Amino acid sequence: LPLPLLLGHSGVEIKIIDVNDNAPEIIVTSLTSPVPEDAARGTVIALISTRDPDSKENGKVTLRLPSESHFKLNSSVSNHYSLVTNGPLDREINDQYSVEISATDYGKPPLSSAKTIVVKLLDVNDNPPVFSQPRYTIYVKENSAPGQILCSVSASDPDAGENAKVSYSIVDSKVDDVSVSSYVYVNSENGSIYMLQRTSNLPIHFFCFIHFSLNLILRAKCFCQQLHNLVSSCFGECFASHFCVACLL
Repeated sequence: LPLPLLLGHSGVEIKIIDVNDNAPEIIVTSLTSPVPEDAARGTVIALISTRDPDSKENGKVTLRLPSESHFKLNSSVSNHYSLVTNGPLDREINDQYSVEISATDYGKPPLSSAKTIVVKLLDVNDNPPVFSQPRYTIYVKENSAPGQILCSVSASDPDAGENAKVSYSIVDSKVDDVSVSSYVYVNSENGSIYMLQRTSNLPIHFFCFIHFSLNLILRAKCFCQQLHNLVSSCFGECFASHFCVACLL
C-alpha cells in the first residue's frame, strides 16, 4: 500500500523595497485673494499641505519659494505650511503676484513638483492725485465777460476704482469780505475754471484755491497785483507742489 502524503506548511514574507517613483504633491487647502495692498507683514495668504505616497526618505518633502519673494513659508506641523507676506505690497507696481512653490522629496534621485498661486491685490487709497502739469499760466483781458473759461486743470490718481476718481472744488476764502466762489467757479468733473464776474469788477487782488474733494493737500494759490490799468504782474505762491497763476491784462 502506498504511504499517505504528508504535507508541510511554511509562510514566506515578501518585502517590497520602495522606489522613489512618486513626485510630491502640493495641496492648497485655503487661499485668501484678493489681499489688501497694505496688508501687514506676516498676513496669512494661504494654507498648504504636501503629500508623497512613497515611504521613509522618499516620502519626506520640503517646500521652497524663490529667493527673492514678497512672501515666505512658515512650517506649522508635519507637511503643513502657511504662506505669509514677507514685506510691503504695492498694487500700483504689481496688481497681482504669481507665487511659484516647489516641492522636493529626499529620495535618490529626488523628485520635484511645482504649483503657482496667484495672489491678487485689493486697492487701498494710498496715493494722492497729481496735476498733469506743475504750473498753469492764464492771461485774461480786463473786460472779459462772465462765463469765460480761465483755464482747465486736470489731475490723475494711480489708485483704482472709486479711489482713482478725482473731483475738483473751490476751497473758499474771502477777498474784501466777499467769497472767492462769487468770482470763480470750477467744474467739479472736468476741472474747467470760469469767471463769474467781469474782470473789471474784480478787486485789485483776489485769491482762489483749487483742491481735490478727496481732502488731499494739493492746492493752487493765485495772486494777482495790478501795476497799472493795462498790465498786471503775477506772483505765484505754492502751498504744495502744483499751483495756478492767473494774470489780468
